[in-house]
Amino acid sequence: MIEFKNVSFSYGPNPILKDVSFKVEEKQTLIILGGSGSGKTTILRLLLGLIEADSGTILLDGEDITQASHARMVEVRKKMGMVFQDGALFDSLTVGENVGYFLMEHGGHHTNEIEKKIREMLSLVGLEKTIDMMPAELSGGMRRRVATARSLIYRPEVMLYDEPTTGLDPATCENICDLINDVKKLGVSAIFVTHNLKDAFEVGDRFLLLRDGGVVWQGGIRELKAKPAGFLDDFFREKASSGGGR
Repeated sequence: MIEFKNVSFSYGPNPILKDVSFKVEEKQTLIILGGSGSGKTTILRLLLGLIEADSGTILLDGEDITQASHARMVEVRKKMGMVFQDGALFDSLTVGENVGYFLMEHGGHHTNEIEKKIREMLSLVGLEKTIDMMPAELSGGMRRRVATARSLIYRPEVMLYDEPTTGLDPATCENICDLINDVKKLGVSAIFVTHNLKDAFEVGDRFLLLRDGGVVWQGGIRELKAKPAGFLDDFFREKASSGGGR
């Protein structure tokens, strides 16, 4: 589904990603762990085509999107859903209007069909009763669940989660992780950027550990759990003293 091959990226003279390679298979969730400035969010922005790599290849379903035109990237992005830390909802629209925004903007759907799909998506994330509420009336966890519903309404093949549980209480974090696992059952591949190791183990199949824009380690969840007890402690301790990219 997704593959980065020797991808590098810099902001001016500052290297952000250095020769990064990894692969996400169909129906897998890749966890990207790293401190602030390690390059985690840059990977998501590259995949969305919001910035261009300096070198390397980025494949989505076998297509090298580093060679894609702007018009083609508009189509490619329709394969991807994105959930940000703050939910990134439109504050002036109701929950239902937020979820159905894509369908309403692109036309070709009857009003009754759109409402049915909106209710279906809100039911999936356990929030059908919020359909007429405004985003300001929702908790942080509810906003992120609505954002997930909005992304799922056009049936993406890939979901990108950027710190979706940051700042939430433990019970809400667990609800978000359960939702992400439910989404995976729909056949969706995902990349999950986080600082939270507990959440990472709840949803992850593979792990990518970044420090200063470079890959420190990558592998499956069983391989990571088989590492010596101090492996992750050392990684988090060392990343705390690192500087670098975004």
